Amino acid sequence: MDFTDVHIVPSGHLFFFGDHRDNSVDSRISTAYSGVGFVPIGNLIARADRVLLSSSGSSFLNFDSWREGRIWHKVE
Repeated sequence: MDFTDVHIVPSGHLFFFGDHRDNSVDSRISTAYSGVGFVPIGNLIARADRVLLSSSGSSFLNFDSWREGRIWHKVE
């Protein structure tokens, strides 16, 4: 996922980008390959206000990997 083609987002859609790790399922991956693809604006139901929690590990079940400074952190 480090090198992808240029994406042209159709009118009325959004491009969602995940993190820098290759396990993100975001708009870089087509829905034909179980990805998110381009998301219609009508699918949005709310604005992001907070980060629930963030993990530096491969599993949210590993509590030692949680980043304390990002738990319930306000999105600006």
